[in-house]
Amino acid sequence: MPLAPIDWNVIVAGWWNRAILTPLGIVTRVFGQPAGTQIALLVPANLVAPVQVGLGGLKVMVDRTSLTIALDINDYRSLEGAMERAARAIQELPETPLIAAGFNIRYQGAASDPGLARLLESVGNSWDARLATAGLQMDRREISKVVQWNAGKILINAVHEQTGAAKVNINFECSADGNRTQQQNVEAMLAWLRQPIDGVRRQIEAIVTNILGLDRGVLP
Repeated sequence: MPLAPIDWNVIVAGWWNRAILTPLGIVTRVFGQPAGTQIALLVPANLVAPVQVGLGGLKVMVDRTSLTIALDINDYRSLEGAMERAARAIQELPETPLIAAGFNIRYQGAASDPGLARLLESVGNSWDARLATAGLQMDRREISKVVQWNAGKILINAVHEQTGAAKVNINFECSADGNRTQQQNVEAMLAWLRQPIDGVRRQIEAIVTNILGLDRGVLP
């Protein structure tokens, strides 16, 4: 059974001006569409989460410290579109103090899948037996690594949950640097979000096969 892609998104952390990025502002400044364009406006029932603006298979939400673009379909074509919309938001509001720009690729499978056995074996360690001896019930096992890549970093996270789920999370992030000017940070994050999607795909496939030890066939 292949890993299923879940919850892919693009996030730009920063102090966004929500007085500008109203639903209309999102349509014109993030999507680059004229006022009056038909959109899906999703209002959370609990009124705590931000309103989501849906258009073209993407959903944009803005809170005080982040702009998030979620994908309706978790694939590379949609991810490329979300990355470009995030870059457009930065370019439209270059005065926004930025913290980081990144995108998340996540997969989920069943821990019972033989194809994931090698990965799940690597998540466990000598602590497991000690925790059991101490009478502490395991809730989940996970391992994380952070590596430098191009002008940013990749966080690789593998999780084995007691529910029987196995998850792989890969986060590509470019952070603001206090030694750079605001304009230099803007340019760095624009370059990060506009890197060729084929290069991102190849890097993810290399991580899954060469680092996590999974067969290429587990990817959809």
